[in-house]
Amino acid sequence: MNLSILASSVKSEEIKCSDTSSAYIKKSKEHSCDDSALLIIKDEYTLIGVFDGVSGQPNASTASETALITIVNYAEKNFGKKKVEELLENAISEANYAVQAGGTTASIALILKDGSYYYANIGDSHIYKISKNKITRITKDDRDSSSFASYIKGRYYVAECIGSLITSIDTGNGKLNRGEIIFAVSDGIVDNLFVKVEGGIVTDTSGKEDLERIFESKNIKTMCEALAEEIKKRMQLKEEVIDNGILVPKEDDAAIVIFKY
Repeated sequence: MNLSILASSVKSEEIKCSDTSSAYIKKSKEHSCDDSALLIIKDEYTLIGVFDGVSGQPNASTASETALITIVNYAEKNFGKKKVEELLENAISEANYAVQAGGTTASIALILKDGSYYYANIGDSHIYKISKNKITRITKDDRDSSSFASYIKGRYYVAECIGSLITSIDTGNGKLNRGEIIFAVSDGIVDNLFVKVEGGIVTDTSGKEDLERIFESKNIKTMCEALAEEIKKRMQLKEEVIDNGILVPKEDDAAIVIFKY
């Protein structure tokens, strides 16, 4: 089953769902859509991810689509032939050769039949896990969080992306139990979550508690729609402070992919 969404197909917003998964893209009001969403469900594995074409660069949408297609093809060709621990990192390297113009971030996860998962992340999109109603971000934030000002400034720059010289890829693995959820979101989502700040220092950039409030339903389609609707509303707001959290809205493309094991 292929529920992927390519950037060039999105006129305003698009969603694709199955009983256990959902992919969603929203186009920014300020430019053409540059985000692509990966959702491939096969007998041997499930592949999810988001690709955020670097806005402002020519061919950003083409870069996100090229990276997605290249990684899908690489996984199909090499699954079972190469070490699964190295598959995604090698696929990103392959995509880096394939993207000849523009750049794109990539946050991808490969989930096996036994619940084992492997992820690879480059750029400022992220992957999260939901276990017992608690959300954990499993990818690392590559932005400077030494101060709130530095963190906000950093969201307008991408330190690493496919289509450039890659110096590091955030990789890791874990295990899902039945009923647990893994999801990937682009920075259009991340940048519209509350960031925890104490004394001007950023203490948590994951927005996990914010996401837990939004994800009340356990129906995958409803979860995806709830997050999409909340983020669209927030993009129209001004800066807001609650407790020790700060929201600085940002208009952008937004991509969501959710998979329930």
